[in-house]
Amino acid sequence: MTLQARKPGSSAAVARTTRVRHKVVQRNGCGTVNIINFYAYDYGKVYRSCGNCNNQCQRTVYIEGTTAYGGGEVVGINEAYGDVATLVNVCTDADDPWVLYDGCAGDCKPEEVAYC
Repeated sequence: MTLQARKPGSSAAVARTTRVRHKVVQRNGCGTVNIINFYAYDYGKVYRSCGNCNNQCQRTVYIEGTTAYGGGEVVGINEAYGDVATLVNVCTDADDPWVLYDGCAGDCKPEEVAYC
């Protein structure tokens, strides 16, 4: 699922997913995404701010009551654009549930810069 609207405030209303090889939710627009009471199994990333969109902006994600097993990071955000992530009552077996990227605009590849 890709959220592209540039309007602030978007919610992902999917309750469960399995076998999503890449990103479950990718936010390309600005504003906030709320992911609440969600279950993911065998996934790549639960949430990722766009790392190389042409028009970058600050994004916020709020994840609550989420269980994520058998996958990668729960959240990936861009440090360079001031992205903010809040995780509340999240259960996961991910080695690095929270990954910070440098973010870039256009034809580039964002690099991982920190882990939480």
